Amino acid sequence: RIDAHELSRALSQGGYQFSLGLTEKLIRMFDRDGGGTIEFHEFSQLNGFIQSMAAGFNARDTDRSGTLEGPEVRQALAASGYQLQEHTFQSLMRKFDPERHGGLKFDDYIGLSCLLGTASQVFARHDPHRQGQAVFSFDQFVGACSQI
Repeated sequence: RIDAHELSRALSQGGYQFSLGLTEKLIRMFDRDGGGTIEFHEFSQLNGFIQSMAAGFNARDTDRSGTLEGPEVRQALAASGYQLQEHTFQSLMRKFDPERHGGLKFDDYIGLSCLLGTASQVFARHDPHRQGQAVFSFDQFVGACSQI
């Protein structure tokens, strides 16, 4: 079993310098039993996710700056099936681009992807008919938010 500290060390050996907070989010995203650690097969899935995200990031980083500008981020999200309204997109950019550079570095992009992936998983549990709508009580909403 791999915890967040071990994952952080393993990823840094692979050339990815992610914060401990981000590695904890990655673990939550791939930890199927909710124990706070991942097993080897979950690590393999997580690694595949990072490799896929890196390929997508690099394909969209056309100027090779190491940063996806706002329009490039929007394209990447659309390619992943996320059609967000402008105010929602801008809110996410503010959250994941705290220095207001106008773009996301790879670790910020992974953080955004973790949020959207986990939010999608949590939302799907409350949208049994897969219609893109869910009804939450306040208690359910708080519980759902705590999983993101």
